[in-house]
Amino acid sequence: MDFTRELPMQFSYKYPTFYVRECYPQYHEMITNLLKEGAQVVTVTGTSGVGTSVFSAYFLRRYSMEYFNITIITASFETEGEKSKMTKVVVWKAGVVIGQAEDQKSAIKEVDRTVIKEARSGLIYLYDGPPNRRPQNAQMVCFTSWNKTWFSYLKERPDRPKLIMPSQGTSGCCRRARFRDARPLIATKSAECRPSRAALPHLRRRCARMSVHGCKFRRGSARCD
Repeated sequence: MDFTRELPMQFSYKYPTFYVRECYPQYHEMITNLLKEGAQVVTVTGTSGVGTSVFSAYFLRRYSMEYFNITIITASFETEGEKSKMTKVVVWKAGVVIGQAEDQKSAIKEVDRTVIKEARSGLIYLYDGPPNRRPQNAQMVCFTSWNKTWFSYLKERPDRPKLIMPSQGTSGCCRRARFRDARPLIATKSAECRPSRAALPHLRRRCARMSVHGCKFRRGSARCD
């Protein structure tokens, strides 16, 4: 798939295209289902180098096509000790860049304020790298490697779930998959997805059949071959 050069990334990507891993469509579906169910923050994480930033490019392309009326604020962050610094903001609508700012803190804030004021058809944030806190005015998807400070901020709340992206192996992209809301869930061949008892009512009432390589999710831990 063609790589969108304007997309802010925590670590630069120098190639014009990227490989779409087999699990990307399933993870895209899981995220969109969680957002529909009312999740305020969805974090996609994994071990260093697993490719969450590249997956963010795939997610942006798909989400822009499926929700062309939604304004999307993408931003990249660099970590400085336990703090994060926003380095670039690019705003999209229907796959087209409608605003951007880089480096200067005041310019970044101005773009953010302007977009929020004018985004009448909906707004979502896609962050590459962990922010210091979540946006208060819209839902957010955060793509980041394992980060203790950010995960401590999430506090394992059911409206702030984490998706753990599997490492890429010889038997396919999904060597192991885990979905977490307040507690870990696991992949099996037969069980439907069941959110934890601590989940919010709207997350308990309806949980879509979310799968990775044909595997449904339930509590526990297991391998998905």
